[in-house]
Amino acid sequence: MGGVSSSQIALQNEGVGGLAVATAPGGAGQDPDRSRVIPFTTAEAYKGIAWIDDVEALARVPDLALVEKGPDGRDMPIVARNGTRPMDAYARPMPEVDASIPQFAILIRGIGLSRTASITAIKSLPPEVSMVISPYARDPGDWVIRARLAGHEVFMGLPMESANFPFEDAGPLALNSQKQVEDNMRTLRTIMGMVPGYVGFVSRFGSKFGVAEGQLKPVFEEIKGRGLMFIDSGESGSGAMARIAAELELPKAVVNIQIDRTPTEDEIASNLLRLGALARSQSVAVGMGDPYPHTIRELKNWLAAQQPTKMRLVPVSAIADRQIVQ
Repeated sequence: MGGVSSSQIALQNEGVGGLAVATAPGGAGQDPDRSRVIPFTTAEAYKGIAWIDDVEALARVPDLALVEKGPDGRDMPIVARNGTRPMDAYARPMPEVDASIPQFAILIRGIGLSRTASITAIKSLPPEVSMVISPYARDPGDWVIRARLAGHEVFMGLPMESANFPFEDAGPLALNSQKQVEDNMRTLRTIMGMVPGYVGFVSRFGSKFGVAEGQLKPVFEEIKGRGLMFIDSGESGSGAMARIAAELELPKAVVNIQIDRTPTEDEIASNLLRLGALARSQSVAVGMGDPYPHTIRELKNWLAAQQPTKMRLVPVSAIADRQIVQ
């Protein structure tokens, strides 16, 4: 299946099969189950995760001042005549906060690949957590509505060619360095026109396309020109995308830590501690995860333990251009 990683394929095949259970050796005094990768492709794995009630929904989308009809008749994002950008209008509003308090943001990607996983993430995580809709989702517009009704701002995933293909297959909607610039621009506009109401794009893979500067710049210029934000997922490993975005003055953020690269409770908990430490040392930090059961549970527990007077969860849109780009 093109466009999704093996873990995301497992999410999409919900109810059909599960991951094999893998147990790492437990140390003395350690709960061995905390290092266990449980099957997460069935609804059973998400049982017991509490939903959050009485959340104020974000405004309905689209704002007609922020769309134009594309050549194929679909709504495309634009900057309004009064200068309002989609990234501003569709972002989750942020109250005034003490600038001295460290801030961190969390993205959950792959929304729409699994119904159970996506609904659980949307319904159970605080509205400040930002959701990333997969362009390979069935009916992505429905997921934008669901997420915004639960108070979450949303981004669209932007697949990019990986140097590790076929082990990292970004799929048929991937921007590809072997294609002509205009072919990539058509692909970008296809994804842009899928849904209204998103703040910007989050890269997926990109270790090859992300260093093809001649191909990347027109993409970034189009994103900027339409008033959107770009988030480097950090998967490319080079930092080139963030640097080029900075040169073009494209509003941006960079994912510092993938919290569930290994989706065990211990690993996720450790990465969340690292995220908090990074936020305290650098004032801001961004983490990203997938809607796995362990990820959602550990994230809920960790967030509940944070004191907002010492460290604050914010939407990732609030961190635009606040990180140091190397």
